[in-house]
Amino acid sequence: SPAGNYFAATVPLEDRTVLAVIERGTNKLTAGFNVGRNTDIAQFQWVTADRLVISTAEKFGSLDQPQLTGELYAMDADGGKLEMLVGWRVDDGGLGTTIKPKKGNNDIAAFLIDAPPTDTRSVLVSTMPYTYGPRDVFTTVERMDLFSGRLARVASVPVRNASFFLDNKGAVRFAVGRNADNIRRLYYRADDHADWDLLTIEKEGRFEVPVGFSADDTIAYLQVEQERGPDAIVALDLATRTRKQVLRDDTVDPSRILYRNGTQVPVGAYFHDGRPRSEFFQPDAPEARLQKSLESAFPGESVVITSQTRDGSVALVEVASARNPGDFYLFDNTTKKAEHVLARREWFDPAKQSPVEPIRLTARDGLPLHGYLTVPHGSSGKNLPLVVMPHGGPFLIRDEWVFDEAVQLLAEAGYAVLQVNFRGSGGYGVAFTSAGVREWGGAMQDDVTDATRWAIQQGIADTRRICLFGASYGGYASLMGVAKEPDLYQCAV
Repeated sequence: SPAGNYFAATVPLEDRTVLAVIERGTNKLTAGFNVGRNTDIAQFQWVTADRLVISTAEKFGSLDQPQLTGELYAMDADGGKLEMLVGWRVDDGGLGTTIKPKKGNNDIAAFLIDAPPTDTRSVLVSTMPYTYGPRDVFTTVERMDLFSGRLARVASVPVRNASFFLDNKGAVRFAVGRNADNIRRLYYRADDHADWDLLTIEKEGRFEVPVGFSADDTIAYLQVEQERGPDAIVALDLATRTRKQVLRDDTVDPSRILYRNGTQVPVGAYFHDGRPRSEFFQPDAPEARLQKSLESAFPGESVVITSQTRDGSVALVEVASARNPGDFYLFDNTTKKAEHVLARREWFDPAKQSPVEPIRLTARDGLPLHGYLTVPHGSSGKNLPLVVMPHGGPFLIRDEWVFDEAVQLLAEAGYAVLQVNFRGSGGYGVAFTSAGVREWGGAMQDDVTDATRWAIQQGIADTRRICLFGASYGGYASLMGVAKEPDLYQCAV
């Protein structure tokens, strides 16, 4: 929490996900929140020192992935003043509703944007009607009272299905959306009273999105897709409209932007080129120095500062890897000491899990490919039964160096596991993703085949024991693999 008095965490149960609030120091459970069966806590955010806003998701129909419901709740850290603020379940006098009336709040879906930095009573949300009109919907920004749910219009934008971006003062400055033509558009305005200008329109599949502002809000930072290669982070002078590239990797897109604590000021980014790493275009920022010192303290691990107190004195740090589901530490920025809080899976010994190594290879047409190879813990890594695991999606999805239950389960059973980010995967630039267009069963499938043959050439795979295993698009690729290469694979799951 902003003052450092509480932890808040989601806890997955068999048929729902619940929210727990724990007092720091005593580890006493002070509050819990859940909506019911098949409902998940999708997101939560501390918006004051002791009040949270919570959004929910549900499983609909045959979809296993919970979908946002557009409902928002607020709750104090001690469980008090629980309020359903907006959503289709709002019913005057109903469960979790203490203030009435909320006229019209049951007709809209709302999604948290952020809490203005100087406001302790309200947050900004984007809203849209539940009932779509014949020409789709225009999204608006509303200021929502954290206790009553009352809404006041802040902004509307001339594009449908919009997302909004705030500056450091909490003003709505950017909007990204798309109309029925499915072409992305980026709008900008100078302040809350200015008209919207169309800044960028998607061209040949390339676009840009805002990721932050300078401390004085005169420069906007954009993540810009490139004609060739990965995305770049670009500084845009809003007065002169001049641009300057400030950060770009040779291989992969930025996967997460790193900010000054409690601001919209970016200082660097994470990159997942093999193992994750951080890079900074403001290396002297306190957050950059803190990140680099933590990475030095946990070598070979992925280190993410999940949250900090408002004054930056204490940080909650997640340390994870492809062998470790994750440990959480409290880092005291004054004493420079880290205290272990909890492990995601206390019963796991990461040292006994199977190692996952980044790999690089070249497809038959010369396209560079990246992926991961897992070999059973303690094995020689040679002449093993191999399971090839194409990921789902396929677009905008990629395999990363993270803990994967299926991979570790198979390795525990003695299989080597091969994952490849075939063309069409996300994270390597728009051109790499576009290379998969109209190539289902074609060049995309050839990339999986080429990766399999690479594993054979390296002596990793027993040629008589190779299987494909995947879900969603990965299921399609598994079936196409045995159809196209019946002599290469023995089975498909």
